[in-house]
Formats: sequence, C-alpha cells, structure tokens
Amino acid sequence: MNFGEILSSYEHRTGATINRAHLANLIDEAQVEIAKRYGKIVRQEYYSVDVGEGYALPLNHLQTEEVRDGNNKLCADYEITPDGKIYFPAEGDYVLVYTTVPDPVDKDNNDSELDVHQMFHGAVVQYCVAKWWEDHSEGIPAEEAKSDKMMNEFYRKIDESAHVLRQRAFGSAYLKIHPIARGN
Repeated sequence: MNFGEILSSYEHRTGATINRAHLANLIDEAQVEIAKRYGKIVRQEYYSVDVGEGYALPLNHLQTEEVRDGNNKLCADYEITPDGKIYFPAEGDYVLVYTTVPDPVDKDNNDSELDVHQMFHGAVVQYCVAKWWEDHSEGIPAEEAKSDKMMNEFYRKIDESAHVLRQRAFGSAYLKIHPIARGN
C-alpha cells in the first residue's frame, strides 16, 4: 500500500477525514513499532576506540541488538547515553549491531511507499484506526475497549505476518523431474 491507499482505507474505516501530516505521523509511529520487533538490522564498526570517549550512534539507530568486541565476543558493559553517544568499556575495536529507524513516509506524495515489508501494510492501517478510536473515545469504556482490542490486533497481525515471512524463508523447494530422468 502507498500513502494514498492508506489514506483512503483510513477514511473508509473511520468515516472521518484526517490531516495528511497527522496520518503520516501515525504511519511513521506504526512503522517504528513494527521495526522494534522485526526491523532491518545493520552493523556499525568502531575502530581503535578510547575508554571514556563517547562515540556518536548512527543517525538511524532505533535500538541496540548487541555489541561485540574485536574478538567477536559479546560485550555487555557498554553504555549508551540519552544524547546519542556510546561508551565502550576498553580500548579496541567494536561492532554495534542495531535496528534501523524506518524512513518516514512522504505526506505530500500519494505514491509514497512504506519502509516496512508489504506484509505489514494492513497492520499499519489497523494501527492508524486504533489511534483514531483512542483519540475519539471520550472516556466511554466500550470505545476505549475497542481501541485496546484494535491495538492488540495490530500486534497480533505483525507477529502473524512475521511468522509467515519466516516460513517463506525456510519453505520446501520442489523440483519437477522429467519421467525419463527418474527412470520410468
């Protein structure tokens, strides 16, 4: 789905119009939630680091998966500060393995594509609609419950989609063998 399709689906499901910038923010929030669980993982290498010196995290750093030292051993005593710096426990070389922040959707372009796998696009719409119910529930318990149910459905959908994607990666391959080659 692209931005225009999500906008149409959102307006159809809620019956409400929405500011394009607000919808783009909701889409980006949903993409970050998906990336926290199933985002793109990359590596950043730091060479000849000094103890006590802070090194800037990559601009697209969402969350740290692991840090390894020059001997490829897992390192647990690094420190990440709120200002986006990482401090290593000893001198040497390190590798930071982290999840990236998805690229934001362009609110001015209806053809703008999301930065998560297509299997997650339906869940993004679910997230946006759940946020609409959350904003418009006015403290009514039934509507708050509906918002909670829809948000739980969002997380269930992304887990289910990720499971399907994993199954595709390890699916069986079938080869057609001509009867002559089989000896029949």
